[in-house]
Amino acid sequence: LTVEMMQLGALDFILKDAALPDLVAPIVMRGLDALTARRSLVDSQTRLRYICETIRDVFWMMDGHGERFLFVSPAFETIWGFPAKHIYESLDAWREAIVEEDRSKVLRGFAKMRNGMEKDFDEVYRIRDKLGKIRWIRDRGYANCGADNEILIFTGIATEITLYKELERQLLEVAERER
Repeated sequence: LTVEMMQLGALDFILKDAALPDLVAPIVMRGLDALTARRSLVDSQTRLRYICETIRDVFWMMDGHGERFLFVSPAFETIWGFPAKHIYESLDAWREAIVEEDRSKVLRGFAKMRNGMEKDFDEVYRIRDKLGKIRWIRDRGYANCGADNEILIFTGIATEITLYKELERQLLEVAERER
């Protein structure tokens, strides 16, 4: 019965004996601590979900080998224009979206981080979204290492900077005309 109750989620059990009153308080305290920790975890997950769902930048996470995406925030689908499931299935979808002239630079920068030569990367590149529109991206990635300097996970944030690039181009045109 005890094993069955633990499998159903019981955190502890009490054997009937004379010390029952002395045993109840620590068990109740452990249960309350577990409940507090569980509530704290749920609150933390909720806050992270709110951030990811509302921010316009793409938060991303990759495994420690840099071989697959573990998470991309909803902004990915808005900016890249295709479902995130495609890049969860294969990195090729992400690579192929990068404009060919920029692709090798981006992949080299990421490879340096993946191979431990750099702890982070900061690249500006162009992508072609699903509708064929060119979008400018600033992508910052970070290698998150354990105590032994082994890469555990990669995290990053990709920001669409198309508007800034367009304003920069217009400013250069105005300056050129003024000259």
